[in-house]
Amino acid sequence: MWLVRHIGLLVDRKPSQPHAFMYTSHTDRMFQLLSTLLGGFLALLGGMATTLYLQFRAPATERRARSRQAADELLSILIELRRMGFDPAISAESGLARREPASREWEDLRTSLLLRMESQTLLISSPEVRKRLTFIADALHSSDALKAFEGVAEKWSRTELCTDGMNCLGAYLRDERNLPPESYMAGRARSAMNTAAEIIEEEERARKTRQDEEEK
Repeated sequence: MWLVRHIGLLVDRKPSQPHAFMYTSHTDRMFQLLSTLLGGFLALLGGMATTLYLQFRAPATERRARSRQAADELLSILIELRRMGFDPAISAESGLARREPASREWEDLRTSLLLRMESQTLLISSPEVRKRLTFIADALHSSDALKAFEGVAEKWSRTELCTDGMNCLGAYLRDERNLPPESYMAGRARSAMNTAAEIIEEEERARKTRQDEEEK
């Protein structure tokens, strides 16, 4: 500020006629110097602001890109799961389970796809989508409970649950505000999983009771 006031005094001062050109030239040089310094300072501030913006913005952009890439991968996994046929262990004629090499390969593929589904779900940025997909993966792991307590064959429950997951991912990739409601099969899967959990808890309590009685 003192430099600006000094320049103002130089401008307001009434110099003698022989030295008028000298004062005018000096003032012009001072204003040029100030303009250069101010321009450099503003450029520095602009560069710092841009750097800070990119530093804070880049991680969010990268997370979003990874999330959408994971969503694409999840769609492929769900499509492959849905296209899988019946377990070869189930005889179409007798309905009896018989374990064969083809059945083991089928089970290995199904397990591998579910593990990939779980790992890719961790990369989804939306908590709501992540929760829905995690439940679908858990329900697909619990196909035996669905069959035992709801009477739904593994192939049909898998088809419906995969479709549910695909609809959820489609809404996410379209940036829709709300996800589609859960399918009827998702409700049945939740009921079967709760029933299975209750039975396990009852068996655990009974086991602990027997153990306590034996220790007495």
